[in-house]
Amino acid sequence: MAGDRELVAMLTQRDENAITELDRAYGSYMRSVAYDVLGNVADSEECVNDALLRVWNSIPPAAPDNLKPYLKEITRNLAIDRYRLTHRKKDIPSESIVPLDELKEDPQNNSSGQAEAQDTEISELIAAFLRTQSERKIAVFVARYYHEETVEEIARTLSLHKNTVLSDLHRLRKGLAKFLEKEGVAP
Repeated sequence: MAGDRELVAMLTQRDENAITELDRAYGSYMRSVAYDVLGNVADSEECVNDALLRVWNSIPPAAPDNLKPYLKEITRNLAIDRYRLTHRKKDIPSESIVPLDELKEDPQNNSSGQAEAQDTEISELIAAFLRTQSERKIAVFVARYYHEETVEEIARTLSLHKNTVLSDLHRLRKGLAKFLEKEGVAP
């Protein structure tokens, strides 16, 4: 079995045997990492295949000295992405959608229309607030509150220190609260 340096050298030289050797050396470990997130053997196997492809495409230019943590991070991130994809909220079935005309006629549903209008107003205000922020802060905000990424994921994706992400999020929340209060919306 090839060591980490030999495996990286094989990948750098685009030797197709590198994938087989990588799977032989770390495949069961990668499957275990994927299974811990997904809890499904078939999905874990697909995730490992995707991870091996990702490694093939990332080396070069990446050249990690220690492959195990590198492979764990890639496998774990792909497993989390797959988990989120399979567990996201599904589309609303068409039979449960009520035509707008029916909503107008039902006085009990009037409050939901008002709530929706208020949600739209708040969304527009948040967008206006974000337009006043730097690109980095917008990226941090969107990653955290729309994509539901962890602070660690955001830091890694944006190449920032974890404390920078935490500081940005704190300042964004405080700034947004002041902005909404100034606009007459209670935070």
